[in-house]
Amino acid sequence: MHTTTRTAMMLFATFYSVALLSSSPSVRLSFEKFQKNLPAVSISVDSVRRISRADDLRVINLQITLDHHTKECSMQIHPYLNFNGNCKEAFESYERILKGKLEAMMPHAGTPAEAHTPPQWHDKILHARLNVNGAILMASDAPPEGYKQPEGFAVSLGIADVKEAERVFRELSEGGRITMPFQPTFWALGFGMLTDRYGIPWMINCDKPTA
Repeated sequence: MHTTTRTAMMLFATFYSVALLSSSPSVRLSFEKFQKNLPAVSISVDSVRRISRADDLRVINLQITLDHHTKECSMQIHPYLNFNGNCKEAFESYERILKGKLEAMMPHAGTPAEAHTPPQWHDKILHARLNVNGAILMASDAPPEGYKQPEGFAVSLGIADVKEAERVFRELSEGGRITMPFQPTFWALGFGMLTDRYGIPWMINCDKPTA
């Protein structure tokens, strides 16, 4: 991803979180000015069919194109998770399990949001970013009154090695709930579903080798 684009996306996430947490007109105005200067984003949606488990599931493929000032460049979709005050613990766990690298762990303290959050919330995370082999996972701690239990989605991991996929499934499921045990299927060497101890749903998949 273009460096300017990545910086813009990170700043957008930070300003957006601050604007949500703040009732200050000046903060909202800064966010609105920043938002107007973002490059235009166009989204095209194609519906495809995939068979998973015993049921047909509709999978939506989203392709997002970012119109940059100098050239058109494509970007990836990054899941953005909300936690109930335990974002730092969760992302440090994901960094270890997924063998990734934490690129950002920004608490409310030291940011404009600090003045608009209670003292007990200053060490909670305003923005976190985890890089796993180029794939980006982002998150923050949602305010208590705005937090909702995650549902209706899953973070899907595709892992080439079945032993590694089994390890990741086992470690993510510790203290959580297994929805479907990791096991061979007609399309995969191994596939399983779980909700981890932080309430985040996951799907772990290891495809069969192509002929």
